[in-house]
Amino acid sequence: MAYKINEVLVGNYDKDGSTCSLAIIIGVTTVFTVCTGVWMGYSYSWFNGCTGLNWNMSLTLVCGVFFYVIVPFG
Repeated sequence: MAYKINEVLVGNYDKDGSTCSLAIIIGVTTVFTVCTGVWMGYSYSWFNGCTGLNWNMSLTLVCGVFFYVIVPFG
């Protein structure tokens, strides 16, 4: 379902430069990114003494940032 919605929004933007579609894409991405950042922050504080989970969250954070960096170049 998410792929179909994304396909429609990107298609609308490519076809006629729809600023509404662009605003929806950027808005949803921003909301999800902020929520994920808050969740990761709370997770670090909740599992402060657990080394294995902190390594796992750190790897997840590095991979997430990496994908946000490479997307504009892809």
